[in-house]
Amino acid sequence: MSNTFTKLLLFGFAASTALLWVALIPLWDGFDEAQHYSYVQALRIDRTLPVFGQTRMTPEVWESLLRSPVSPAVKINYPVLRTFSEVRANLPWEEPPHGEPVNYEAHQAPLVYLGLAPLESALGKMGVSIGWRLRVLRFCLLIGAMGVFWNVVALSPHRNAAFFMIVTTEMFLASCGHVANDGIAVPIFVWLFFESERRSRAAAVLLGAGLLVKAYFLAFVPLVVWRLRRQWRWLFAAGILPAFWYGRNLLLYGNLSGMQEQLAGIPTGELLRAGLQLPWTRSLGETFRGALWLGNNSFLQWSVWQVNVFMTAVLAVACVAVRRNGARRKWLLMYAGCYAAALAFAAVQTFIFTNGDGVAASPWYATPLWLLLILAAFSGDARSWGLSALVAIWCYWFVATFWFRLIPWYAGVMDGPANLSNLARWYGSSFGQIRHEIGDGVLMLALWTSLLAIATAGAVGRGLWKGQRKIEVGMNWRLTPLGADECGSAVRDNKMDGSVHGQE
Repeated sequence: MSNTFTKLLLFGFAASTALLWVALIPLWDGFDEAQHYSYVQALRIDRTLPVFGQTRMTPEVWESLLRSPVSPAVKINYPVLRTFSEVRANLPWEEPPHGEPVNYEAHQAPLVYLGLAPLESALGKMGVSIGWRLRVLRFCLLIGAMGVFWNVVALSPHRNAAFFMIVTTEMFLASCGHVANDGIAVPIFVWLFFESERRSRAAAVLLGAGLLVKAYFLAFVPLVVWRLRRQWRWLFAAGILPAFWYGRNLLLYGNLSGMQEQLAGIPTGELLRAGLQLPWTRSLGETFRGALWLGNNSFLQWSVWQVNVFMTAVLAVACVAVRRNGARRKWLLMYAGCYAAALAFAAVQTFIFTNGDGVAASPWYATPLWLLLILAAFSGDARSWGLSALVAIWCYWFVATFWFRLIPWYAGVMDGPANLSNLARWYGSSFGQIRHEIGDGVLMLALWTSLLAIATAGAVGRGLWKGQRKIEVGMNWRLTPLGADECGSAVRDNKMDGSVHGQE
């Protein structure tokens, strides 16, 4: 089976997956999607950047949210809304309060929303309904994230398998397949790791762009600036616009991120006490298990023991992959450790802000870290059988995600664990309800995508066993000779850490 045929399978599978995700996930069931979409519309309507505590959800989004079923978790924040089960039971609407609620995502960095606003506005002027506009924006973000990752995995000797692993990770789809800034932030997170490892100028540009996309890139500023200290001119140029944005946050909110948890300020002593009281085992489990699989704003969970096994498999293969590359291992520990410290700080903030009810950072914050570890596992010296095992596990998990969780849940038939007896009942006596709620077209697309996933997994697995370890360059500049100044910098840096950077 040729590598060209495998690529065609991959691209077809990726496109089919994006279509399935956009079609299956109900309106506003992406993480805080209504608030992020309101941000996009507010830029068009108000012609200014939103302000946390003042900017409200737009009337069109709020009206659509009132008409749409939501998960019980969302209803906690907005009691006037109806859950999926309440809509199916035809329970009466409550009279909504006057006016729209405050948009609690108005503090987000603006770059992605500024890019989405013209498209959303153009679709609105064409008379496209808000539901279809939402789906178009979802599709663009998800396909865009896949395209960036296809470029990033060019550095892997197992490019096809690495890309398959990324696309079949459920939280990649959930994070990048809803209207928000994560669709751009997640690939930048992984890309920045490899470019800063090379000490390239592109890393400075990526850091500046990342800071304008999501505030969690603040965690990398000290580390990456130190790493790129010889590229200070590029760092300075890339930092001008982020400096204006975060300076605005300091003026408006008194902190860099603008997050509501930080508005009042938290004394150091209180942070330390909360850190001692926080149940760290539970916190880490919730964050890192949810970072691999979490059922959108419905917050569905996967089997704890299965996720633990899958996490262990990724960590084991990643450790084997970097065991002989001391420079890669050191940089991975520094990069991941820096971000893990930021996640720990976020968990402590959540613990304080919720008076102990919340003990973990939001799981989608840790998703890019898992994707980085997956790509590291497929970019080193791991054995083909270990990589093939991961591909097989992820293929099963991808197919089961739709047929064991998402389709039964959104069809309203999931009333217990996905064991054999329940699956037989859901797709037996309850299949009529599934067809009614999901639609025959989406079910056929899910079946086609599942078959493509199995075929693609077989193709990339066969490539792994045949030992196809060819580095396929997706970005021309990777093979472009370094300029004199960059070459000299790379040589000096190599002498400092004994590694070879700037070569692949």
